[in-house]
Amino acid sequence: MSFFDDFPPPAPEPEHEEPPPPPWERPATMLGGGVAEQFLLARGDDAAVGVSGLVAYPNGFGFGLVIALREEDRRGRVFRRGFEQDYGPDFLRLGVRFADGRVATNAGWPPEGESAGPLLMRQSGGGGSRRYEMSHWVWPLPPPGPLMFVCSWPAHGIVEARVTMAAEPIIAAAGRAISLV
Repeated sequence: MSFFDDFPPPAPEPEHEEPPPPPWERPATMLGGGVAEQFLLARGDDAAVGVSGLVAYPNGFGFGLVIALREEDRRGRVFRRGFEQDYGPDFLRLGVRFADGRVATNAGWPPEGESAGPLLMRQSGGGGSRRYEMSHWVWPLPPPGPLMFVCSWPAHGIVEARVTMAAEPIIAAAGRAISLV
């Protein structure tokens, strides 16, 4: 007789169903379709902001924001304070405008409950003393027509800059997304 014979194994835990993800969430089990677009969004006195790495999914699209400083920020204040939501001149404001007039910004979160969209959400970010990269998610896919990106960062001489691209390449790329499971 073994020492462990007197100790029955624990009963298996009942399986629970995961709630469905909210409609605005980036699909966890998909490989998005790439969009061959990148552009300089804004250039100020001592900083520049670019958009790259556009990737589309059936329910929205992601993009990378690349920020570069002309000189090193040795005290680490720019990237620590530039993305906190205090909405002062140090806050880097970002927004999108769809062809139908709907807008989303990083300045605040929509009211509680399901939003009709669009939403602009920061996903992740990191960098050093002169360069910082952040990934963003926009929900839903934009309608056909012009898609405007808007940026403002007063502390770095970027009052308001706008770049417009056609939404059709994003919509087409969403059709090339691949399910991984």
